[in-house]
Amino acid sequence: MLYWPLRAYMALAKRVRVPLGDYLDRVVSRLDADKVRLVIYDQLKPAYAKYYTHAEVRALFEGAGFEEVVTHHRHGYSWTVRGKRPLVTA
Repeated sequence: MLYWPLRAYMALAKRVRVPLGDYLDRVVSRLDADKVRLVIYDQLKPAYAKYYTHAEVRALFEGAGFEEVVTHHRHGYSWTVRGKRPLVTA
């Protein structure tokens, strides 16, 4: 039911600056119709979602004792984080 209105919004986003326009153009527009429908469903029915800022992600890892924490973002909204756990000696 929301697929065609989303497609219309995506077409509008190509002509006018709208909220989420860059995301729709760079990510969603490249998906086939079935995948777009899954994205719509996923966004409408989250069981739980917590979006961390860059500072929060770093604080979580560093607070857990990780060192050499490296972060990478995909489009500025999801994070991949890598760190080293110090060697514990007895």
